[in-house]
Amino acid sequence: MDNVLGLGEWLCEMKIPGPAEWITQALAPLRGVKRRISKKTAPALVSRSPEIAALPCPYQTLGITRFADSSEIRRAYLRLALHRHPDKLRSQLGREPDAREVHAATEASWRITQAFEILSDPIRRRQHDDSLGFSPRLEEEAAAPPRSPPGDARVLLHGLQVLDLVVYPAEHCTAVLLHLRNLLRGKTIASEPDEDDQSTRRSVDSCISVQGRSYMVRVSFASLVIRSKMTKSLQLALLWRAALTELKTKASLRTGDCPSLFEKDVLNMLSAVPDLRLVFYGQVCHQRVSYRTPATANWILAMSQRTQLALVAQGRGDNRPKLQKLIERQKVEVAKDKQRFQTLAEEVMRKIDEELIRRQEHLVSAQSVVEAMNLTDERSLQRALQRFQELSPEELRRCDYLLAPPNAWEICC
Repeated sequence: MDNVLGLGEWLCEMKIPGPAEWITQALAPLRGVKRRISKKTAPALVSRSPEIAALPCPYQTLGITRFADSSEIRRAYLRLALHRHPDKLRSQLGREPDAREVHAATEASWRITQAFEILSDPIRRRQHDDSLGFSPRLEEEAAAPPRSPPGDARVLLHGLQVLDLVVYPAEHCTAVLLHLRNLLRGKTIASEPDEDDQSTRRSVDSCISVQGRSYMVRVSFASLVIRSKMTKSLQLALLWRAALTELKTKASLRTGDCPSLFEKDVLNMLSAVPDLRLVFYGQVCHQRVSYRTPATANWILAMSQRTQLALVAQGRGDNRPKLQKLIERQKVEVAKDKQRFQTLAEEVMRKIDEELIRRQEHLVSAQSVVEAMNLTDERSLQRALQRFQELSPEELRRCDYLLAPPNAWEICC
């Protein structure tokens, strides 16, 4: 028996084949799968036989050991999902892939996604390990995401949208203020499209849809749907998919309604993935017709409106007219919330500009900085400017000078 268990653990710790080998293996005939190939055909929609339904070991699929932590699982998923996605075949093969190659890549992507969903969920991962007779694994503690100016600015923006957060610019470093000001103006970190921008976009993941030449990520749990903005970058879409999947898993593990814990999970996610813009809405079904609340960046408002919609939908009789009227009222409510945020954003931007002007009064010339720090090139000066942007106000006061005016600071952001 020990030999069998040892063999099972050895198989799950095997590394996956290299890039050339996986293509050859993936092109092998697959039994029990209908050959329905379309650029919008997701593997979840393809009927499967019991042979195909039996997934390989998720550790083996991602090429990791069974002791891998959540960050290693995420990195393995992002690397493999990007490399083996059907949309990458054109750049890898140097030509348009045929239907058989697309189908094989779709199957590989589906298995990678399933492996990630199993291993990123502590309960499903424990059930999988128990089914193979693995010894219990020590549960890791969730590490706080690393702090960064873009992440801190994204958290502040979320607080303004959801919690009526009061922002005091004097308490934040210059880099955070500049990033927050850009976000309030509607600017985001520019996401570069993938190298092969002419390749066909295919939807091979039920959580990543394709609209035109862009991807959109959407996950749902309990009564809430979370949707990302559109992006042309497959790499960004996969990153957002991983982040939202982990958020969904954490929220699903909560017992009962616990808004404060969910808010903490959302803030941690936005801090780690600052370029992720989200909208939330609720869905209910009444007499086989789906109704949804208006999309909003305020998840608390979305949950409240979904509760209202559910109460009407659960009433006796035909409540379709009532649902339509309620949705119209909710649209007005969402519009008022957006106006509240815009008013608050304008006030915060005014305070940020005042703080930057105040700090500018303590500036010395860039030439003096170059001479004092013995800088020899423009790149060294830019690095010095960026470092001073990240200093806290207290550290800046100790230094007693700043290095550049607001317009120059924006170059480094």
